[in-house]
Amino acid sequence: MKIITILIIALLSYNNSSSQNTLQGRVTYEVSYIGSIDATAAFLKKRKTPEKDIKLILATVRNYKNVIATLEFANNETKYTVEKEEMSKTAITKYNKPWFVAGGNDIYYRNFSLKEYYSQQFSFDETLLVEAVVPKWQVTQKTKKIGKYVCYKAIDLTSKNTKQKAFVWFTPEITLNSGPRHYFGLPGLILEVKEYNYLFKAIKIELNPKKKIVIQKPTKGKKITQKELSEKIDKFWSNKRKKS
Repeated sequence: MKIITILIIALLSYNNSSSQNTLQGRVTYEVSYIGSIDATAAFLKKRKTPEKDIKLILATVRNYKNVIATLEFANNETKYTVEKEEMSKTAITKYNKPWFVAGGNDIYYRNFSLKEYYSQQFSFDETLLVEAVVPKWQVTQKTKKIGKYVCYKAIDLTSKNTKQKAFVWFTPEITLNSGPRHYFGLPGLILEVKEYNYLFKAIKIELNPKKKIVIQKPTKGKKITQKELSEKIDKFWSNKRKKS
């Protein structure tokens, strides 16, 4: 049955493969926190977190707001960005983690014709163009409809943490091998992502709008691999621990 499912997906993608070259449009995602306040409180108490800190953390979580992100696509290119948000520099309860989980100020760019996949982000006081690694996917037999589209469930095998593996729902009816943030590489558009306690959900899909979409490729920044960035992060925290 699993083989039949994969064959169906492949056939749909093959029959519509030429459409990705001419397909233009925009997908609007809503990113929200779906975790449990009670579970968070129990976890903090189990770790013997001071009561005053628990109250502050829970107040922060209760103030989380949904955020909007957009995936634009044209001529085999896609660009994903998150709506700007005013962040408070004084009150921690105004900290909105869903905005950071959604992607924050980073720009995620894909060019499927040239096989260019990277994100533009500001880290360590400089702008970087971080090479993206294509996720490893396990396509399952599970299906559901999101709007009018039949979607298949796929599991991201990239993460080594089995408890935090993300899963997505993608539709081969829209032959765009992309999705929100760093999720891409499936034979169809990703309409929903569940990543730990956060949900990315497509709330609006515009295909071939009258106004032509032009993808502005981010070019500013130093090119770096994901491995090199991880090494920078590890070194930063190692030095910080030595100083403390």
